[in-house]
Amino acid sequence: MSCATIFLESPPNPVLVLTDDALSGLAAKFQPQLLAYRLNNFKLVRNSTFDVVEFAGATRETARAFGMCVPDAPELQAGVVRLLRGQDVAARGARWAGLDSLVVEGLLFLCHETDRENVYVGELCDAVNGILVGRNERLRVKARKVGAILRSLNVVAERDAKGYAFPLLNEVRLRIHELGRALEVPSLRQGVAGCEYCAGVRPGN
Repeated sequence: MSCATIFLESPPNPVLVLTDDALSGLAAKFQPQLLAYRLNNFKLVRNSTFDVVEFAGATRETARAFGMCVPDAPELQAGVVRLLRGQDVAARGARWAGLDSLVVEGLLFLCHETDRENVYVGELCDAVNGILVGRNERLRVKARKVGAILRSLNVVAERDAKGYAFPLLNEVRLRIHELGRALEVPSLRQGVAGCEYCAGVRPGN
């Protein structure tokens, strides 16, 4: 579902309360106008190419949904971008700080190591904690927590003589990169030169 957070000024004092008759009158006035607009502009909206590629995830979808509805009003489309820019920044910050995002960033790091064939949960845990150290964070995660996050991301690790691990098959590498895109992992914006998966799922593609 697309939604936007809009901050309004404090209501006047006393607060205006609409009666049922007033609400019915507003509906009778505006609903026919909205229906007429929809009928007259259906093709334009359906064929709209409006997009805000610099926005991420759900915010990009929200901007597109709102902007498509006013295909002949570039000033209103620009207003949609201004309205949602702060929401996009806040959403990115929340995703980057989440443990899911940190685990996927660690997976991407290990995935790009030359000749690596599998990933052990312990290695991934070390990579995640290394990222936290690099960001001057005091938090440290344990292997059990990392394993739980992997399961929530549908990445299944199996036990062998050295611990829990999963093979880096092509479909797993693609899945890791798709997760990186979905969570807007910062390192995926640059990607790694020569990595076909980075090139395929980089935000904006």
